[in-house]
Amino acid sequence: MYKVRIFIVVLMFLMTSCMQKQQDYKLVELDKFFKTADKSNMLLSPGGDFVCYVSLYKNRPNIFLENINTKNIKQLTSDTVLGINRYLWLNDSIIIYLYDEDAKENYHLYSLNIHNNKLIDLTPYPNIKLQLLSINSNNYTDIYIASNKRDPKVFDLYKLNGITAELTLLEKNNGDISYWLEDINGNIKIAVVTDGVNERFLYKSTSSGKYDEILSVNFTESFYPICFTSDGNNIYALSNINRDKTALIVFDLVNKKEKSAIYEHKDVEVNDVVFSKISNKPLYAAYNTSKYQIQSLSKEIDVLQKVVSKKLNNDSYRIINFSKDERKYLIKSINDKNYGAYYLFSADNLSLTLISDQSNIIDENLLCDVKPIKFNSRDNIELNGYLTLPKIKNDNYPLVVIANPNPWSRVTWEYNPDVQFLANRGYAVLQVNQRGADGYGKAFQKAGFREIGKKMQDDITDGVYHLINQGIIDTNRIAIAGFSFGGMTALNGLLRDSGLYKCAVSYSGHINMFTYLKGIPPYYSQYLEMIYEMLGNPEKDNELFRECSPVFHVDKIKVPVFIAQGENDNRVSSIEVSSFVKSLKSQNTPVTYLLIKDEGHSFKKIENRFTLYSEVESFLELNLKNINDN
Repeated sequence: MYKVRIFIVVLMFLMTSCMQKQQDYKLVELDKFFKTADKSNMLLSPGGDFVCYVSLYKNRPNIFLENINTKNIKQLTSDTVLGINRYLWLNDSIIIYLYDEDAKENYHLYSLNIHNNKLIDLTPYPNIKLQLLSINSNNYTDIYIASNKRDPKVFDLYKLNGITAELTLLEKNNGDISYWLEDINGNIKIAVVTDGVNERFLYKSTSSGKYDEILSVNFTESFYPICFTSDGNNIYALSNINRDKTALIVFDLVNKKEKSAIYEHKDVEVNDVVFSKISNKPLYAAYNTSKYQIQSLSKEIDVLQKVVSKKLNNDSYRIINFSKDERKYLIKSINDKNYGAYYLFSADNLSLTLISDQSNIIDENLLCDVKPIKFNSRDNIELNGYLTLPKIKNDNYPLVVIANPNPWSRVTWEYNPDVQFLANRGYAVLQVNQRGADGYGKAFQKAGFREIGKKMQDDITDGVYHLINQGIIDTNRIAIAGFSFGGMTALNGLLRDSGLYKCAVSYSGHINMFTYLKGIPPYYSQYLEMIYEMLGNPEKDNELFRECSPVFHVDKIKVPVFIAQGENDNRVSSIEVSSFVKSLKSQNTPVTYLLIKDEGHSFKKIENRFTLYSEVESFLELNLKNINDN
């Protein structure tokens, strides 16, 4: 009888284990990965009684309003064309949002009253570009914007009334000013002038006074003014002058020099600082190691961290925003397996209340751990990245490398639907922060200058071989994929590392460095010299540009390629890409080409995103996962 019981227990354990394995290995429906979270881009109102968030209406992202106390929900927008993702609270009654009417990034700025639904186009001007700089926290009515309304080649500084749409030109741009900064009273006191390579920081002690130069730096050095101190004699800034990693400092405007360093991290750069509007002192600094981290610089955040860390079990989180009395804080948890959850922290009763949980879209047991990795490049530079292995255990995984869409930005640890989708389909996924990526210091970024398609490419390849040497990757099943510049990286992988990658996916990928630079808008012309330093000069570096431009090496691409693009893409010429595809097909290179007529550089419409990833899934199934069968 005892043996029978033991047998039953063992049998039940095995059955449970098998059931658990089956559950862990279950394929998740594609649409669950790529649909918009139920409540995303949430922001707390200045008064702290409401939140706005983005949710789907007729398959388009739109803005909704929720009363935190009553839980009543009101839909504020109902766009059915491209949808609305980006917005801000102007004050307790009005939100402002950007809307792209033609998928060509010609944004208009709108204000919407949450009570009476009054909608105003604040920038009803054709064919202009604008940059939203800041909201005047003294009156919560005025918006500082930069726009090329007066001259298409330059951005002037304007004050825009968010209620009446009155537009006031504050300062004309002679063509060399990149941005402005106001003091705590809303008066413009600092202008930053650039020739593309060098920046000069100008300061005037009174709003009607003349500018005086306080500092000049080369673009490889970073100095970013954030806000004035209460006495107006100093500014807080992020700076890497005389150091490798960007730090939070105080700069003396009278003596024109750094006064003190408030916070710096030994391994990575400080990439964000948030200030109190009440005390005008820093609340916290933020940085990215393997995960996003917050360094408290105030008693208020010390208290918040004790409560939040205990409730979230020391998980990573962001402070999204807070009420103007700084007693309520909107917190979002960061997770590699879901979009996270939103919480409201109350400094009055030290409570942390769940507002919205985005973790229920997909069962976390079906998703995979995104783990940080380190390895050295062939020239002995330490590189960081992330590796995601499928739930399905395998001695040799097929691998998909996802290249960075921006070669100068780093990948961070967070939920990435592309990564989880591929891992769920049985692929290991590698992401590498190659040299040039920000966050790791001045020397690391400079090491990437003029190295697109060369040493930057080698860093990614070295990451692949790092995994191969660990014996976990099937060397016959490796693919590379990417969006925008990542698409170019994917195609260059076929050129520089012939035979390593068995196929490639390029989504809105650049293919020609010459046309990329020709396509830079006139209002960015002041940055051309800087771009030449980082990428190369098309007139002086002709050979370099041809080497890293896939369009000139069609004959070297022999393996299957998937190319997707929006016909309205204003960054990559769809005509040139179509010609590139024809050239590939003419030499019998297997090409899958997806051209979406009503999309731009990135696909906004959810049905088009579903189509994209469905096609990618089929492509990889045929040309990577089952390549040995083929």
